[in-house]
Amino acid sequence: MRYELADYELAAIKPMLPNKPRGVPRVNDRRVLNGILWVLRSGAPWRDLPDAFGPYTTCYNRLVHWRRAGVWSRIIDARAAAHERWFAELTRKHIQRGVHTSVRQLEADIRTFIDLHNKNPKPFKWTKSADQILASVKRFCHKAQQTLCGEL
Repeated sequence: MRYELADYELAAIKPMLPNKPRGVPRVNDRRVLNGILWVLRSGAPWRDLPDAFGPYTTCYNRLVHWRRAGVWSRIIDARAAAHERWFAELTRKHIQRGVHTSVRQLEADIRTFIDLHNKNPKPFKWTKSADQILASVKRFCHKAQQTLCGEL
């Protein structure tokens, strides 16, 4: 289904999710996360959440509880740090290390680095341009803010 987390994406954020072994076991985190992402990415109302993600109230309540507990902030901070490490590696290995006599040569080295990285993508593979990625992040943040602030 559209908007579902890939295995490597779930593996990257799973350690940041609350893990309370007491009480009633939680509903499958992957299913709930996929439901939350489906609503945020599609822009649909919570009541239109497909049955495959479970009750919409479970997904909504988990979104709200995790926001209050700071889970979403930890996930975003950790993913941003992973991206920062990737760009630091790019800088260290291909920008500072070489002597570039032109912008064209620098761009070629960056493209080469990305192509090499994409052959064995860990933790992610670049499939869009930087402008497309930033536009997508902006839309997601806007939808998330509307959803999170709409309850207050």
